[in-house]
Amino acid sequence: NAIDEKSYLTEDGAYKLKLSEEIISNVVVEHFPTFLQDYVLQLKSGINEASNAVSSVSNLVTFLPDILGNSERKRFLVLLQNEGEIRSTGGWISSYAVVGLEGGQIRELFVDDIYNAEGTLKVQNKRFNPPNSLAQALETTEYSFSLVNWDPDLYNVMLESESFISALGKGDDLDGIVTIDISFIQKLLEKWGGLEVPGENELITSENIYSKVFEMHEEFTPGSTRKSTFLANLANEIVTRLLSSDFSEYQDISSVFVESLNEKHLQAVFKNTQATNFFDEKNWDGQLDSKYVSA
Repeated sequence: NAIDEKSYLTEDGAYKLKLSEEIISNVVVEHFPTFLQDYVLQLKSGINEASNAVSSVSNLVTFLPDILGNSERKRFLVLLQNEGEIRSTGGWISSYAVVGLEGGQIRELFVDDIYNAEGTLKVQNKRFNPPNSLAQALETTEYSFSLVNWDPDLYNVMLESESFISALGKGDDLDGIVTIDISFIQKLLEKWGGLEVPGENELITSENIYSKVFEMHEEFTPGSTRKSTFLANLANEIVTRLLSSDFSEYQDISSVFVESLNEKHLQAVFKNTQATNFFDEKNWDGQLDSKYVSA
């Protein structure tokens, strides 16, 4: 509510900083005494950085309350992808999570192995029609949850996922989808020096997280909950650490998010138009430009 009510302040700040940037861009540095020129250059650079940063924040606060479930619960699908086995959106889907946000808090968190989901749907005799391109390329009529990221456009993956999530009894629709891989988690753990995860007898670090997850993946048997429990506990510890960090830590943490988004270790797309436009402008949403769709 506070973000919503105070959003006019960031809009005002972004507007004034933009004016300041336009004014100072016309200042000729060489007209100043030599001992002042470095200061003026720093001022130019500082105002430019501040203007860009506040402009991003101003755009962010227009949709953040909705994403956080300010008026109603919002539900998102998170796909953990194994970048060691490449797929259209970044990697083979190893596990998935359904996260429900309401009133700015996590009210729902379900994590499971992708093979558990497929086993459940198979036992229930649920069948799904594959996209035409998949059917033609693989000459198959079979379509499983683990193949849902066949389409390289992440928005389409979100829409395709809804039928699987509904069949699994986890809700009828989604408000967004997020893909992450182990590299993103490794970057966070490296900044923090590791995390203690309930049920584990060793510190989870950037060095051992990859081998631990995929050791569990290789040892997986239908009905096993070891990996999903570990990932749920790890997700809980990461969220807790993020929300309890002091201000000085946020600059390091934000750099991990921006770097991961730029490198596609982290992608997100939403049904909220403003959020999608924001991520699209920064090339963070995993959507294809329309001119590439036919290819």
